[in-house]
Amino acid sequence: LLFRYRARNFPASLSVAESQRWEAFCRQRLSDPEFGAPNTLAQFYAAMESLRVNCSPEQLQVLQQWQAYAQALQARLAISSVGI
Repeated sequence: LLFRYRARNFPASLSVAESQRWEAFCRQRLSDPEFGAPNTLAQFYAAMESLRVNCSPEQLQVLQQWQAYAQALQARLAISSVGI
């Protein structure tokens, strides 16, 4: 638990090995439903697509920003395509 706290809040305090461990953890959490994440990237993208149908222009702008963040996270963690 302390490791995850440090990784989230103080990433500069991690060693190279700890950074790699943290990225592997995040990658699994976001891509593998069996790893215990409440939502994977695939589920996030699917939910986003269903929300686009009946949203206002302001809400669409927020969804687009969330999508851009998710895509940046996916690229940073080198997660293969998951339903974009």
